[in-house]
Amino acid sequence: MRPPQTAERATGLDSASVPRAAWPIAITLSIALGVVFRLTTWHSLGVTLLPGYVWGPATGVAILLYLWLARGRLRAVGACEGETASPEPAQVAWAVLVIASFVTNALTFAPERHDQLALLSAIHLPALTWLVMGVVVLGRVGDPLERFAAVVKSIEVLVTGAIYAGVVAIFSGVTIGLLTALQVKIPPPVIQGAFSFLLGLVPVLAVASVYDPRLRPSAQRSGAGVTRIFFIAARLFLPLTLLVLLLVAVVIPARFGALAENRGTLLIFNAMLFAVMLLLVGATPLRADDLAPRHGAWLRRGIAAVALLAAVISTYALVAILSRTTQDGLTANRLTVIGWNVMNLVALLLLLLRQLRAGREGWVRALHTAFGEGLALYALWTAFVLVALPHLARIARWPVSSGRGIVD
Repeated sequence: MRPPQTAERATGLDSASVPRAAWPIAITLSIALGVVFRLTTWHSLGVTLLPGYVWGPATGVAILLYLWLARGRLRAVGACEGETASPEPAQVAWAVLVIASFVTNALTFAPERHDQLALLSAIHLPALTWLVMGVVVLGRVGDPLERFAAVVKSIEVLVTGAIYAGVVAIFSGVTIGLLTALQVKIPPPVIQGAFSFLLGLVPVLAVASVYDPRLRPSAQRSGAGVTRIFFIAARLFLPLTLLVLLLVAVVIPARFGALAENRGTLLIFNAMLFAVMLLLVGATPLRADDLAPRHGAWLRRGIAAVALLAAVISTYALVAILSRTTQDGLTANRLTVIGWNVMNLVALLLLLLRQLRAGREGWVRALHTAFGEGLALYALWTAFVLVALPHLARIARWPVSSGRGIVD
């Protein structure tokens, strides 16, 4: 696979031309998305978690529309040639249909008496939307590098979006502060609606800033600008993460009772596992020749050590939630947490086994393959939680409104 610079020279493209050509489309879709965010603020339309059902899916649809329309615009001006990673109209329509089906299913369980199911749907819908977007953009690609590069680019978009959202928060705070100093009273619904609208402007603009619709994910320019800090930090914090995980693994046997009895602690441990997976993705290079052999060898050892310790801690967390479930019974929340523990544990073991089999020469590609397999597991469990779990909860007559916590 050619590096990004080679791909650009081969097509005769100037990377700076993409934002200029795509900005009108990005701005138009951002305004439309901002209106959607504004119309679905908290407690509007009588559904408490409506933003959780709408914002993520609407963002995914807007981004897919941007990629499709931006490629058409670039082709019209003669700036788009060869194979790209932008969806066709039929693919966009398919994605919209799938996402709308999941949203409709989630809204079915929105009433307050089903608050556990509603919350689970609101949490998992953005993840499902992201997975659908990946399938549409990548198509039937068999190269693990393409899938991993798409994940890396998603992280760049997320980091860029977080920066933009921070600017929105600062702008909103300064505006409210100035008006307050002038003794101008702004009704809370107005502030809430304006802030929601400004947040809606962020996602498409973030994609337009870092994603080139002319190139596939592996040919994108990755780790540039401010987002480069994230990938550098992921490798710098790998040794520190290793020390923290080692300390936790040593202490946890003596504190296992507290882990099993405290749902807050269980939540922290599960969040930690996802953070570790994100760290491992950020630390993994796109290509083996991106690092010097010596640095690559140490990075490989560090990734393997972190994955091993995370797997040990994940096993403890899984045993703890199983113990809690044995004592107090199964609920939709507990089954969800158990499933995510199992998926993370399997994904971590795949990282270790793939590296062990690949050896020194193929460890980078082995990691890409393992991450791809882990994504497939995540997709299956996300779909299960959104589609099958609500019906299973009703059939089994599990409690659906504890009002306590996600693991209860």
